[in-house]
Amino acid sequence: MRLDFLDRENEISRLTSAFSAAEGTFCCLYGRRRCGKSRLLHESLPENKSVYFVADEREPNLQRTALASAVTQYLPGFDQVHYPDWDSLFERWWKESPHGIVLALDEFPYLVKMSPELPRILQRLVDQNRSKPLHLVIAGSSQRMMMGLVLDASAPLYGRAREIIPVKPLGAGWIPQALNLQRVMDILNAYSFWGGVPRYWELANDNGGGWEAVQRLVLDPLGVLHNEPKRLLLDDLRETAQTASILALIGQGCNRISEIAARLGKPTTSLTRPFQRLLGLGLIRREHPFGSSPKNSKKVLYRLEDPFIAFWFRYVEPNR
Repeated sequence: MRLDFLDRENEISRLTSAFSAAEGTFCCLYGRRRCGKSRLLHESLPENKSVYFVADEREPNLQRTALASAVTQYLPGFDQVHYPDWDSLFERWWKESPHGIVLALDEFPYLVKMSPELPRILQRLVDQNRSKPLHLVIAGSSQRMMMGLVLDASAPLYGRAREIIPVKPLGAGWIPQALNLQRVMDILNAYSFWGGVPRYWELANDNGGGWEAVQRLVLDPLGVLHNEPKRLLLDDLRETAQTASILALIGQGCNRISEIAARLGKPTTSLTRPFQRLLGLGLIRREHPFGSSPKNSKKVLYRLEDPFIAFWFRYVEPNR
């Protein structure tokens, strides 16, 4: 069952303002899978004045053909031309498209993976055509790549975005409305299972809710969410064995980096970068005991941040 669109008023307001600007704008959305980036785009894009395209892992030539086909609703015959590269396709789009149109490229990391030159092409076109009110928005689930594209000072698109919006899980206060829950204990249990991810709430509704949904979706090896945390790691990390091991140990009660290093048989210094990545992805959080100095790393404790990830690594992974 498709949920009503919940919250995100601030995000919609920012995107709507950008898409109605008198000059061209560039916006970026990023966040982990299933948090509602695509839904947010659909709710924000102006009706009859936008092209929405979802990238995938096909070869660039096939992707250009698919995007050209989507553009034909505003530029008839656009798909009748062969575009040998992205430069020629986007040059024509920027030159001929009507004023005020929004081009939304969802799952943008797939395009960059197959065509690494694409950010530099878009950077040049964005810089050259600011005066024309054409708007570009990119979205993606690979937080590492998306943040690198717009926040890394060495990246071509750095400093170009009018809006950079992280799409995070919803707060616990929305789960009673989403799952039609009244009892406080039911609300707490539901949030401890699913966290604030809207797609998980939809799946829970469709599978009976409560413990029945947990069994069908998570505990059953055939469940849609049985391997979800590992898929989330693959979106942002080239190698997941070490980070998955760290998350599993934290879930089992190892909260100090020294203890985790000892369990893994590695020096503590070798875990600094993996911990920074997990912190940046919002999968763990750092806690300082009351009264201790933040500089005293020996007393720092690490916890799993997301309720669903915490549940999975505490109760599912150890029993696989």
